[in-house]
Amino acid sequence: MNSRVFYILVLVGSSAFLSLCEKPRTIQAFPDKFAGVGIEIEKEGQYARIVRVLPSSPADEAGIRPDDMLIAVDNVNIAELSLAETVDKIRGLPKSTVILTIESGKDKSINVFSVKRKRSVLTEKGYVFEE
Repeated sequence: MNSRVFYILVLVGSSAFLSLCEKPRTIQAFPDKFAGVGIEIEKEGQYARIVRVLPSSPADEAGIRPDDMLIAVDNVNIAELSLAETVDKIRGLPKSTVILTIESGKDKSINVFSVKRKRSVLTEKGYVFEE
């Protein structure tokens, strides 16, 4: 079973992916209450490795990078959580904030990020995040 999960977000608005005159064709929309931070994670030992960070996502803007390790969500250590439980903790209402504790894949420093959840839409040009 593939344990990778996308933290995609739901739709709205334009972004750096599109010029102002282009209108994206929606490929997949998500429920209005579904929002996240724009990362793909997989469980690795007790924690979750950041596999991919979507361009222009809240996680990208916060400075979270691939190969960083997710240690805690909202100050709850994820060591005892399943991948699905971890994903559920990261998801939330659009424009709400989630606190992510991350170990840098580069220098192993521990950093705490306050990240605002956003919605996105999958278009033929990729994911577009709301403003």
